[in-house]
Amino acid sequence: MMVSMDDKKEGSNLWKMTGIQILALAVAFDVPVLEKPESIVGLQGAGFKLQEQHESKYGDKVLGALLKIQDNKKKQIIQAASETLGKILAKQPSLTAMSLPAILQNENNERHDVLVTSIEKVTREYPQLLNDRKVFMKLLSFLKVLTGTMRAAVIKSLERYLDVCRKAGKLEDINEVARALQADAEDILADISDENQQALVLLLTRIAKLNID
Repeated sequence: MMVSMDDKKEGSNLWKMTGIQILALAVAFDVPVLEKPESIVGLQGAGFKLQEQHESKYGDKVLGALLKIQDNKKKQIIQAASETLGKILAKQPSLTAMSLPAILQNENNERHDVLVTSIEKVTREYPQLLNDRKVFMKLLSFLKVLTGTMRAAVIKSLERYLDVCRKAGKLEDINEVARALQADAEDILADISDENQQALVLLLTRIAKLNID
């Protein structure tokens, strides 16, 4: 399986990236992923679906390989894997709990840039990731301490989550985002990135409109 190729093998990163792209296409076009070609028999009409935790003692091999990429040293590969993971979770939200430890382990390894970028990539397809309280509170705490592109990734993820909150009527989470933005406004306005300053104003304006509506 290309996605799980050993990092020590020559060209492993190229093979992994190719495997990730193929997997993303399988999700997008609802094509089943098979471990053995002969398994296609009897699968007419079946779409993309990974094994749930209760269906396999060790979990799905494809998902496991994709999550292991969070340990990779190449950030481009991690980003591609995270975006594909978002596509999978959007199709199978029940896999979220299995996926969170691998995503959050970058926090334990103090790779904050990798963590916030991974979350931003996942939320492009699956902003509901922030329904997890630990992820949500972690991003809020990063608003103050991160700068530049890392803070931008946090703001983008929170902005997408606002739509989830609006549809689910989660006013408390919306207000919590507003309080965090207001508390850290001075730091964000002093950010090295002009785009983050503009994003702050736009996000607060959007929250105000949501509360009025």
